[in-house]
Amino acid sequence: MINSLTSENMGFSKFASMGNKLDVGEADLLEYFLVDEETHQIYLYLDGISNGRRLMEIASRSTKPIVVQKANKSRPGAAMARSHSASLSADDQVVDAAFLQCGIIRVPDQRTALHCLKAFSLPQMSGPRLAVISRSGGHAVLAADAAEEFRFELPPYPQEAIHMVREYSRAGVIHLQNPMDLGDLFHLPLYRTLLEQTLAREDVDGITFILNYNGNRALVESRRLLGSLGEIMQKCRKPIAVCIFTVQEEFEHLRKTLDYPIFDDPRDAVMALAMSRDRSELRPLPFSAERPTGVDAAEARSRLERLPAGPIAPESLASILDAYGIRLVSWKRAESEDTAVAAAETFGYPVALKTAHAEVLHKSDVGGVHLNLPHADAVRGDYRKLLKIGPAVLVQKMAHPGLEWLVGGRQDSSFGPVVVAGLGGIYVEIFRETSIRIAPITMEEAGRMVDGSRGAALVRGVRGEAALDREALCDVLVRISWLLHDFPEIQELDLNPVRLYPEGCMALDWRATKGESWLMV
Repeated sequence: MINSLTSENMGFSKFASMGNKLDVGEADLLEYFLVDEETHQIYLYLDGISNGRRLMEIASRSTKPIVVQKANKSRPGAAMARSHSASLSADDQVVDAAFLQCGIIRVPDQRTALHCLKAFSLPQMSGPRLAVISRSGGHAVLAADAAEEFRFELPPYPQEAIHMVREYSRAGVIHLQNPMDLGDLFHLPLYRTLLEQTLAREDVDGITFILNYNGNRALVESRRLLGSLGEIMQKCRKPIAVCIFTVQEEFEHLRKTLDYPIFDDPRDAVMALAMSRDRSELRPLPFSAERPTGVDAAEARSRLERLPAGPIAPESLASILDAYGIRLVSWKRAESEDTAVAAAETFGYPVALKTAHAEVLHKSDVGGVHLNLPHADAVRGDYRKLLKIGPAVLVQKMAHPGLEWLVGGRQDSSFGPVVVAGLGGIYVEIFRETSIRIAPITMEEAGRMVDGSRGAALVRGVRGEAALDREALCDVLVRISWLLHDFPEIQELDLNPVRLYPEGCMALDWRATKGESWLMV
């Protein structure tokens, strides 16, 4: 990486190798670099993270870009996951979520890291509106593809800019738009005027400029044009990601003499601007500072302390969830056919019967869920069937149809409590699409979790359907995040499904596993 930075004429202010991190780790060094006046950007290569929560807390305070290449992506944990939340939140996914939450930019390799550091050597891209100016039609198409890939908007050029270009265009056959193909424009001073006027526009946040020349013809004019772009960027305080195609000798000369970094591929140039834009748009929110109202942590603790390690019985877990203000469907544990029928008649038919055997991980897989039982005879018959799975049976009121979500979490060895959310129900392992955060989270962060999931469109309402209660779902996420934070001995937790309605939501099924708290962070 040092060699790469040197070859790009960027250099570095400090370098530190942590070795085995016996007494100094990544968090200590990061804390130092945040206040080091000679350091403007921070790059870390990590194959392990010692104390993820401290790293997040420090990173969230940074005004400097932090770029991390985290290797060692395979999950080291050997224990079998006992919940959807654990199986859907592999260690590397937790790292992704943690970095996103605290403002760290994660890159997959050194090449991408280098492009990212180049981007932050330019003025920051403060929005999604990109202009593309290219001397090659093919490269303009590549830049347009990259702009769509990285979610940029391409505002049209004003008519005065188009008229100015047409006056100098030789053939006049190219359709001028954004991206602007200047393939038959050979008056290089006009490029500077166009770049300067475009960057000054209020509806443009940055430019990708692609220039190709063979290193012999128009050499002096090209160098003069490129040498003036740094001044334009400083004047407008907006970035120009310059991509150059020329002979290698000329490219190396430019890298050593220009006062800004350059690129050799349109996609890399656009990607670099996207990294800059994303950092400007995301406000780090590492952890919540306030518990939600209606939480009785003391009551939950008194109940949890009396439980042995291992799977928590549904009725015991229900009392803990109730102490944290999490709404559950009406339920009752039935010790006999008669008590099952009595509970069903209290709730009103139809009802559901489920096995309450704590060792059963996925009730549907073993025939442990019987729905829409319409009368007492059906309850008695299905009660006897469920006794073959285990001695405990729950009777529940049938809930109205709604959108089903998974809300849960687990304890991570480096980051501590992790909260998980996504579309739920019986297909959750098939979809395998969840949003993850390090707990405890704020309502705003919970909203980001929901909005970042594919189920967000369903929450907003589609094809005339009513919008669902997003705030109620976020509230459950916040409460679960605090529960996992307050009780590290709860190793894994699932509410699946949590059924979401236009007003409110409630959990229809719940499971958790208690471990030894000294094993947790």
